[in-house]
Amino acid sequence: MTYLSSSDVNEESGQIILRPQGYAAAIVLALVAAALLAGGWKSLAGFTAVALATALIAWLGYCAVKGNCDKILIGWVFLYPLGYYLLSYPRDRPVIQFDRMLILFIIMGMLTAPKFRTREVQADLKRVAIAFGLFLAVTGLSFFTGAKTVTVGRLIVDTLLLPAILGLYIVRQFRLEGNEKWLHAAICVISVYCAVIGVLEVATQTDLLAFQSSEDYLLNDPSDPTAFIFLRPNGPFMANNTYAIAGLISFFLLGFLWTVIRDNSGPVRRVLHLIGMTAALIQAMLPVFRSIFITLVIAAIIDLFWTAGFRRMLRLAFVGLVLTSAIIIGIMFPSVSQDRTSAANIYGRFAQDRQTWRIFIDNPVFGVGLYNFTPVAKSESRYQADLDNAPPLNYPHNNLGWLTAETGLVGIIPFLLSQVLLVAAFRRLAKRGAHGHSAWRFFVFIFLSYWITGMSETAAEYGELNMWFVFAVALLYLYGTSENPQRALADA
Repeated sequence: MTYLSSSDVNEESGQIILRPQGYAAAIVLALVAAALLAGGWKSLAGFTAVALATALIAWLGYCAVKGNCDKILIGWVFLYPLGYYLLSYPRDRPVIQFDRMLILFIIMGMLTAPKFRTREVQADLKRVAIAFGLFLAVTGLSFFTGAKTVTVGRLIVDTLLLPAILGLYIVRQFRLEGNEKWLHAAICVISVYCAVIGVLEVATQTDLLAFQSSEDYLLNDPSDPTAFIFLRPNGPFMANNTYAIAGLISFFLLGFLWTVIRDNSGPVRRVLHLIGMTAALIQAMLPVFRSIFITLVIAAIIDLFWTAGFRRMLRLAFVGLVLTSAIIIGIMFPSVSQDRTSAANIYGRFAQDRQTWRIFIDNPVFGVGLYNFTPVAKSESRYQADLDNAPPLNYPHNNLGWLTAETGLVGIIPFLLSQVLLVAAFRRLAKRGAHGHSAWRFFVFIFLSYWITGMSETAAEYGELNMWFVFAVALLYLYGTSENPQRALADA
């Protein structure tokens, strides 16, 4: 780029007149020279890193002030899994956190967006928001239960509030036209590197991206010290249930996006799609949650009623593939099958459900407060009753059990109402045409992905999973509420 021309020189005085680009170049050159004089190439590298970070933040702020955060959201998708490990400081209990940075820019974008960029939120979703808002208000009671105030605040904000704001932005302002292929490519990319990290963790028996508060879950045969120890991977996430459920949601979300872009995709895109779908499936199945395999089978069986001909045969073949994969894993890794089918494991879950029920019965209205379940469970011996010699786990291991015991009836009722209203809203979309029916179909799969495993794991307490679930659901609703979504989103 040329910064000087004849018009940049004053003919009378001979002085150089710099344009704005020239000022920028002069400043950069001056800083580079200062860095080299101060400490050579190391200082230059440090300066470059700071300059790039500053430029990125300035660009993000510019997009947000202009009311257009679409590119920011797509960038978040590309970085979604790794961002929690690499872009949060400090890594454990961060102050600067990946999702908080995203939502900060999104809020700026929503506040500054011109009217022509915003859509009216549908009445069905407004009812969902009201019910969920009542639930959020109830969670505030946990500040008075003696639990750690900062910890409760983090849970309410990061786990419950931020995903809701993300969903609001998508249904109000996000534009799909021109971005659908970027989203598809981004999800394929993150699925591939998540699957690679998971496979490496199993092979090396090491949590490669460990958080201080994360735990290694090992499946081994105590009677055979030489047997292979199977590490249930968590990839770049804190918990392996987040890793598995996020992979399953990605699998179905890629299927949905493929229905949108399939007709305009070439052979390279088709190969990318196949690789992405395979990687997402590996990610979902690798931690060997029984509920994940059950979800895949149920989803394929349901889809039999929505397909015909060759596609129906593919669904039947997929059911066979899932069942065969489960059998192969059991044969190759006996420790896995022994743990997943052991009586102690199953009775331990029933013992935990009984403990959760007893705590709820003793505190039915307001619950014991967020983050108070374990202290209460350990405080009295009557909560420690074994079931067939299997002790309870002192942890809910169930989304509904968790919220019921910790927020009571005043919390679980509006929360359940929000979920029922969400399902009803998507069910109505199925009657609005082909796009509404497609949105309903994939919503069923993603909703089951989140909730079937959520009935055996307290997965809803992880904000990164809730962000991905809400992101997927909001995209589906945005697509389904437009008779011609490409045109509607282009006009927004």
